[in-house]
Amino acid sequence: MQNTNTNTVKRRTNGKPRKLVMLKRQNQKPVRESSVDQIATSWGEGREEVAGFVVSKCEIYQLAKHWYRTARDIEFFWFMAECIGSSERRERYCADARFNQIAEILGTNVTDRAIAEVEREFLEKEPYYWRAFRSGIRLRRDGRGSPLPKELQPALPKSKASAKRKPA
Repeated sequence: MQNTNTNTVKRRTNGKPRKLVMLKRQNQKPVRESSVDQIATSWGEGREEVAGFVVSKCEIYQLAKHWYRTARDIEFFWFMAECIGSSERRERYCADARFNQIAEILGTNVTDRAIAEVEREFLEKEPYYWRAFRSGIRLRRDGRGSPLPKELQPALPKSKASAKRKPA
């Protein structure tokens, strides 16, 4: 049973304070109202800043790759399974937000390199399905909703690089 007493916590996002409303249940810890757009509480316990630990630029670069990979992995799963879960939505939102924060620190050139490396990793694992995902092609599926083998899928458009090349 929910009590009408509320606690409020102020956090800063994009330089503006944001108010998070917490509801108390009887004899339980406060529970956050469900809202995907509030990153702060979706990170969970143990993700607080560690005082005195200095992160190198190389480590930040690896974090950028991690968060970009996490967000694209979730989106790729949604594409393949045609299934979206609420926890994955929150995790993807958090991953995109963290990646964007890190991108501001690293700059455009380094961020673009991290994105290219992660995209190349996905392309090496599942070339056909990754290209279909990135080009927005809808996959053909069997009666259970599983994607048909790539041999029975529609042809993909030629990549921009191969379309620019002309035979000698």
